[in-house]
Amino acid sequence: MMMTNRTQHGFTLVEMIVTIVITGIVAAMVGMFIRNPIQSYTDSVNRAELTDTADTALRRMARDVRLAVPNSVSVLNSGTTYYLEFLQTRTGGRYRSEQDCTAACTGDILDFGAGDTRFEVLGGFPGSLPLAGDRVVVFNTGQSDDTNAYKGLNTALVSAATATTITFASTLFPFDSPSKHFQVIETPVTYVCVPGPADSDGNATGTLTRYSGYAIRTPVASAPTGGAGPFLLAGNVSGCIITPPEALPQPGRALMTMRLALQRNNESATLYHEVHVNNVP
Repeated sequence: MMMTNRTQHGFTLVEMIVTIVITGIVAAMVGMFIRNPIQSYTDSVNRAELTDTADTALRRMARDVRLAVPNSVSVLNSGTTYYLEFLQTRTGGRYRSEQDCTAACTGDILDFGAGDTRFEVLGGFPGSLPLAGDRVVVFNTGQSDDTNAYKGLNTALVSAATATTITFASTLFPFDSPSKHFQVIETPVTYVCVPGPADSDGNATGTLTRYSGYAIRTPVASAPTGGAGPFLLAGNVSGCIITPPEALPQPGRALMTMRLALQRNNESATLYHEVHVNNVP
């Protein structure tokens, strides 16, 4: 029998160890180059998400405030916690104050000389119809009990409505509106902003929440009870400042500001928002 020599191919243990060491060195060098770009991308994503959350929350608050009954916006704070409360309108319009006497006198006016239960809405309702249980308010200035919707003397409980009329419990409204306007209160609304410190992971622990559907109360620095809520608008809140509406040179116009700061994974975002408030009663 004839024997042949075969050449054996492979690697030694020393070669394998050297290869592992070299691969580890190369991987470490590559990691050093890509670590900062990856971290920068992660930080950018965190900041973008925080900014989007804060922007969405502030825009929601601003939209609600623009629907508030004139002169019903109240801002109170207890330490760093802020309470923004107002009466949100469902709809509104102009009431008939004089009859049309071109031929025979017609038209259901809102009577300010005696208790009334119905009036005609000129031009109809611009939005949805009032619902039973809403409240109609006339001439809300907030300057006295007679013109403060939180006190209820210038409001009436709605029982029914059509496209051109609104019916309510018998009420003698104290004052006529110079512009003949009325608003229909859907619900009181309260926003509560409670900042919180950051935890060990760099996440702020505060919250921004919304309450609605509770009974109308005099605004106080506390969360309401009953109704719907709290609904979370934003977490990771590290700070907030809300200023009460300040009168502008234009009559019946006011400006309020809101600042919201969020922090997550040691990244933070702070947004500032201004809201023009219509206080023409």
